[in-house]
Amino acid sequence: MNIYLDKFDKKLEEIGLHFLRYADDCNIFVKSKMFADQVMKSVSSWLERKLFLKVNATKTKVGRPTKSNFLGFAFFKTGEKWQYKPGDNRKAKLYEKIRLLLCRRKAAV
Repeated sequence: MNIYLDKFDKKLEEIGLHFLRYADDCNIFVKSKMFADQVMKSVSSWLERKLFLKVNATKTKVGRPTKSNFLGFAFFKTGEKWQYKPGDNRKAKLYEKIRLLLCRRKAAV
């Protein structure tokens, strides 16, 4: 599988696209929705034709980076620089776990 993903990375770099990939999850960043639709169609076609990988249409979507969540992280832009932070749902889960562990009503044994 790693050989296939290396080919995928090289293909995206050849085209000049900015992307994030971790294992088989991938985000590709472009400037416009029209270009995003074109890229999604061509990348999906290329993955199926060249690498014989099936793209899950229910998980695949086109959207703004600020509205997306990739592996539990959200993205935001400060000036010209993009940054990331833990997503809101991840923070809520962490706070809930901490609240259970540090409950004042339970005596430490």
